[in-house]
Amino acid sequence: MARRTWRRFAIGVVVAVVVFGWIVYYTDHEIFLIRHHLISHVYRLGTVIQGFTSEFGSNLGPDYKHAIRQLYEYEGAAAANDSIDWSMFLANRDPWGNRFVFIVRPDHVVFGSMGENGRDDGGKGDDIYVTIEIRQQPATTLSGN
Repeated sequence: MARRTWRRFAIGVVVAVVVFGWIVYYTDHEIFLIRHHLISHVYRLGTVIQGFTSEFGSNLGPDYKHAIRQLYEYEGAAAANDSIDWSMFLANRDPWGNRFVFIVRPDHVVFGSMGENGRDDGGKGDDIYVTIEIRQQPATTLSGN
């Protein structure tokens, strides 16, 4: 009788460990996929910001809402529109429900997510940021002889 109880206990422990391991793996894998999705979209939007700022400098709207709308309507973004999840950016919510970080300076733009913990860790930890230097193209002038 004691052997049956021991076997049942051992089988129960093995099943619990396997189920727990699967849950941990699945959860970590799911977080990895969410982060990978967000990283790819942040970097794609970074290329749009780079194109916009090379043409217009740091003339992005006065706040996040206006700046994202400008980028969404920017003609240079047309090629990237199919590969960017604009709904996430237009709603100003990352996959964890936090607002995006969007800082415009005269010489650079910082854009990204504070990650799952919702805290700004200065670009470390689970933060996902991209910094775009603003290199405005010189205006071309036509001269006639």
